[in-house]
Amino acid sequence: MLSDEGADLEARVRVFAREHVPTLEGRGALLAVSGGGDSVATAALLCEAGIVDARRSIVAHFDHRLRGEPEAAADRAAAEAICARYGLELASCAWEAPRPGEAAAREARYAFLRETAAHAGISVIVTGHTSDDQAETVLMHAMRGAGLHGLGGMRPQAAMHGMTVARPMLCVTREETRAHCAARGLSFIDDETNADTSLLRNRVRLDLLPRIEEAVPGAREALLRLAEESRDAATAMDALVARTITHIGPREIELSREALRALPKDALPFAYRLAITRLLGDARDIERKHYALMPDPVSARTGAVYELPRGLVLAVDHDAFVLSIGAQAARTIAATLEEALPFVGDVGGWRIRVERAAAADGIVVPVGSVVRRRRAGDRMRLRGGSRKLQDVFVDLKVPRRMRDAAPVIAVDSDVLWTPFVLATDRDDGERFVVAAEPL
Repeated sequence: MLSDEGADLEARVRVFAREHVPTLEGRGALLAVSGGGDSVATAALLCEAGIVDARRSIVAHFDHRLRGEPEAAADRAAAEAICARYGLELASCAWEAPRPGEAAAREARYAFLRETAAHAGISVIVTGHTSDDQAETVLMHAMRGAGLHGLGGMRPQAAMHGMTVARPMLCVTREETRAHCAARGLSFIDDETNADTSLLRNRVRLDLLPRIEEAVPGAREALLRLAEESRDAATAMDALVARTITHIGPREIELSREALRALPKDALPFAYRLAITRLLGDARDIERKHYALMPDPVSARTGAVYELPRGLVLAVDHDAFVLSIGAQAARTIAATLEEALPFVGDVGGWRIRVERAAAADGIVVPVGSVVRRRRAGDRMRLRGGSRKLQDVFVDLKVPRRMRDAAPVIAVDSDVLWTPFVLATDRDDGERFVVAAEPL
């Protein structure tokens, strides 16, 4: 039977999870268990309280191989004990090529967690971060001059590469997780590297934050309030700038220059950050100096290209900023391509289907018309008269990178169709229906 303190802790976590981590709701989850007190208490409490479904959950244990073999064995034993107690499956892995540095270890750990969750068909990864971790994170971000998102610290629930990272213990202190382990007879391991003050987080935890609390009583609670208020403000800002995003692909994302111009100048970094997050899953390594380098949509030169960390490239089109992973692949059409109608296939950046019309719909196509790339001297008959195709594309604000990737249907130099505009109808040919979608 739970003590009053244990019952209160369980009730608090249950309410916090219901309000801030709705993706749990009794579902199966991947429980990250390092063997330390926070992660052991998290797995135990969530299973006992039914906040996760233990029958469909898995414990994931990652050996960073940065400590000795006896210590690593003790960590794994603590994870195995949790599995034995609650009937959980254990998935474990050792880092094959360990590298020094907290960032490298974190990246390797989360890669393992994502792969394990995906293999098991689980979409939620649970970590044991506590309110103490949150206060330390916010203080470190403030020391580094972080902006609104940084001051928000860790979100109770966050998207990451198609997964959800859940932190239901952000309402619990480190002291409470240890007390819960003691009350339930759960063994855990204290990592001796947590006492290594050469690491910034440990200096903040063991030295700086205690001194601040001594000088300013209630400083820890103030940091937690700052985090919550910053997250609320960041959420509101993201909602404001989300309308600038007009297209999201697997390797690129487009932002409307017109929508960017309508934003206050101070809101532009938030639009770029949101786009990067949606493209990569997070905005790590993109710093204030990088946002400062990104061009103003009012003065940006069409055709300009900017290289950013993590292989990102920002290209400026006439009416859009395009962020891509790596340089955008240039899709062009061979100058010799000429396909007779009807035709079905991929041409440049488009998949097109040109079929004879069964009724009086579609476009009238003269005999001898073909699918090909645009050429110098091409013209289109529009309501205002015949115009150069190049001028038509400019007026329609078709990005330069898309012009040579767009097929046309033409007879000689007379263009009848492009994916962006139709010529005026003719009466000297056969009717065809044209369907096109970008690749």
